[in-house]
Amino acid sequence: MTFKIEFKDSGLAENAAGMPYSKLLDAKTVAFSADDYLTAFQGLQAMIVLACQGFRRVLGDFRGYGSMPCLLSGTTLL
Repeated sequence: MTFKIEFKDSGLAENAAGMPYSKLLDAKTVAFSADDYLTAFQGLQAMIVLACQGFRRVLGDFRGYGSMPCLLSGTTLL
C-alpha cells in the first residue's frame, strides 16, 4: 500500500520527507509505502504533521487560520 501526497509548495514536501522510509518523488510530492493499510495510513498522517510543523516554525502561531493551514488549497492526496 502506497500513499502519495502532493503539497502546495516544496518546503512542505521537504518537511514531510524527513520521516523515515518516506520518499521525495519530486519537488512537491512525497510517498510512503507499507505492507498494510494501517501502517501506510499512519505514515501519511505523520507526513502531514511533519509538513505542518515546518509551517508552524516559519509562521509561528496561526490561530484563526484553522487547524492545518498548510493543507489549505493546493495540497492533494494522490
